[in-house]
Amino acid sequence: MKLRHIDKQAREAQRQMCVGFTVAALTGIVGLLSKGVGFGQDGDSQHLASRANLVALVDQVAADRDAGEVVRDSRGEIISMRLRHGFATESNLALLAGVNTLQRITLQAMPSDWTIGPAGFRSLAGLTNLTFLGLACGGELKRGTFAEICRLGQLRKVALEAVYPPVDEYRAVTNLRNLAEMYVGHATNFGDLQLCLLTNLPNLRNVRFDQTAVSDKWEGLLPSFKSLTNIVVKRGTRSTNWTSMARP
Repeated sequence: MKLRHIDKQAREAQRQMCVGFTVAALTGIVGLLSKGVGFGQDGDSQHLASRANLVALVDQVAADRDAGEVVRDSRGEIISMRLRHGFATESNLALLAGVNTLQRITLQAMPSDWTIGPAGFRSLAGLTNLTFLGLACGGELKRGTFAEICRLGQLRKVALEAVYPPVDEYRAVTNLRNLAEMYVGHATNFGDLQLCLLTNLPNLRNVRFDQTAVSDKWEGLLPSFKSLTNIVVKRGTRSTNWTSMARP
C-alpha cells in the first residue's frame, strides 16, 4: 500500500508538472507572438488564433516584396504595412487592426481583386496611431466604404490612386478634421464641387490632383482654404503649382 501511495503521489506530481508546463508554454507562445509582430501593450487581448494568422501574414509579406512591405521602428514595432495584389483583402485588413503601433497602411489591388468594403475599414477604428492611409488601383469603392474611411478621424494623410468612391460619398471627407495632406489621382468623378468640400478642412495644407476633373477655375477657391500652403493640379501633361508662405 505504501508503494502504491507513493506511486499515486508521483503520478499526480507529474500531471501537475505537465499542466504547469502547458500553461507556461502557451503563455510563452503568446508573448513571442506579441513581440514578434509588434502588437504593443494591448496585444494580449487578441485571440491566439488571430495572432497566429497575423504573424503568418507579416512573415509572408516581409519575405515577398510582391506581397507587400513591412516597416519596423528601432524597437522592432511594426509602424507601416503595404499589402499588394492577393494580400490586400478585407480579412487581412482586419488582422492589421491588432497591430496598434501601425502608423501607415497602403493597399493595392486591381478592381477584379478588390474585396475590401466598409467593414474592413471599420475594423481600423481602434488604431489611434494610424495617420496615413493609401489606396491604389482598386477602381470604384463599394458604397459606404469611403464614408467609413472618413470616420477614421486620426488620419492626417490620405492618398487615392485610381481608387474613388461613388460621387455623392465625397462629402464624407469633411469628417477628416485632422487631415493635412491629400492626393487624388486618376479619379474622373473628382471635380470642382469635390474640391469645394476640402475648403471645410481646417488643417489641410498640401493637396495634389493628378488627372482628375478639377478645372482651371480652382485658383478662385484659394481664399476659401484655411491653412493651405501648397496645391498641385496636373491635367494631361500640364502641371500647375501654387505655393503660399506657411500660415501661422
